[in-house]
Amino acid sequence: MADDKARFDTDAQLTRALRRWEGEGGAMEDHHFAVSETNILKCLGAAVVLTWNDLPQTLQRELFLQALKVNDSYDPATLKTQIGRFLHLHKDDDAFSV
Repeated sequence: MADDKARFDTDAQLTRALRRWEGEGGAMEDHHFAVSETNILKCLGAAVVLTWNDLPQTLQRELFLQALKVNDSYDPATLKTQIGRFLHLHKDDDAFSV
């Protein structure tokens, strides 16, 4: 788990560096890649929500904490509340539309 944490920290640093690079005009001209990537993230997110109740609590907690770190421009306390409410509202969903 320590190796995973180090990898997540490295991934977060890489994500922030890429955002800065894109903000400075280094973004790829092919915007279809970004749309495709967004769709992949939506599908993965929906899959996590659909299987949330079957995941071990330790994994649920780790995913929750990682979700709070993904968007560093958003207020963490607000995001934590929103994610918690969302998971509670959808805990018994059988299907989730992306």
